[in-house]
Amino acid sequence: MEQPQHNASRRAWLTQALGLLSVAAAPSLAFAQNAAHIVIVGGGVGGATAAKYLKLFNPALQVTVIEKNPVYVKPYGSSEVLNQHATMDDLNVTYDVLKSKYGIRFVFDTVTGFDPVARTVSTAGKQKIGYDKLIVSPGIQLMYSAYAGYSEQVARTAVPSGWIPGEQTALLAKQLQGMRRGGTFVLAAPPNPYRCPPGPYERAALMTEWFAKHNPTAKVIIVDPKDAFVTDETMMLGWNRLYNFNLPEDYVKKMSAEVEVKQHAGTSMLSWVRGKDGGRTLKIDPKQMRIETEGEVIKADVINVIPPMKAGQVAMTLGLADSSGFCPVNRRTFASTLQPNVYVI
Repeated sequence: MEQPQHNASRRAWLTQALGLLSVAAAPSLAFAQNAAHIVIVGGGVGGATAAKYLKLFNPALQVTVIEKNPVYVKPYGSSEVLNQHATMDDLNVTYDVLKSKYGIRFVFDTVTGFDPVARTVSTAGKQKIGYDKLIVSPGIQLMYSAYAGYSEQVARTAVPSGWIPGEQTALLAKQLQGMRRGGTFVLAAPPNPYRCPPGPYERAALMTEWFAKHNPTAKVIIVDPKDAFVTDETMMLGWNRLYNFNLPEDYVKKMSAEVEVKQHAGTSMLSWVRGKDGGRTLKIDPKQMRIETEGEVIKADVINVIPPMKAGQVAMTLGLADSSGFCPVNRRTFASTLQPNVYVI
């Protein structure tokens, strides 16, 4: 496979961060060979990508990925299930190529702890796997209880999140595609920090486009605790041109010197209620299908709540997270500041 030019910078980062390309072997319970053994906890995008590029840069490395699920359900592209551009089956990815083409070993098990002195990882299946360096890609967990009236049970049955793809994604797709004509879809965006910063706004745009064809009198409302978001200018410029969305006045002033920002008559199908305008979510009423924000109570037909997030449970299990719920690292190397010889991505 021909590697793109920017791989040089990736190689430099991995070499600096992990110091692996000339590491002498440390005791390993999993392998007897002399090459350094890298264990990666978490086989999502971060962990699987790290595993692939480590093997590309140094095929002699022994790389083991510990992942609890033998099939990965990808979050990227999952919002396309909502507008019928993809199916739930399209989200399933196996690890077959990483195993057969790159020689990466996979252990499908749940990590229960580790010994940073002996450099071993323990699993629920009673395995102990030794490592020279450890990479942890913990993913996220959703803090459902952050809003009054909301819980994981409510998310599974009535007001889905779908930010971790699965049954809630399928439920949300069914609700949106079956929404009554002229109905209201409310998306509650999360506070910072969270996974995939442009994602909530992309999801709202995808459904605005879908409704324009299938339910043209529907409304899409984003309620947001923030006053800005990553890619906001470019994304809202797209909304402006595609959905007759009128940008907030402060954005118009900031952007008009460089690009043409049209002002449309009437109202757009899509609206964005910022934190400064009362957009922060306070309470969910799943029975009445109401969402209460600091500014108002909105009656909706479909509510999609993307709650606050923190690092996945494995980060807590391994002592990699601090009181913020996330993992402090050296920003140059991604080395954990809490545990030695561990890198968090």
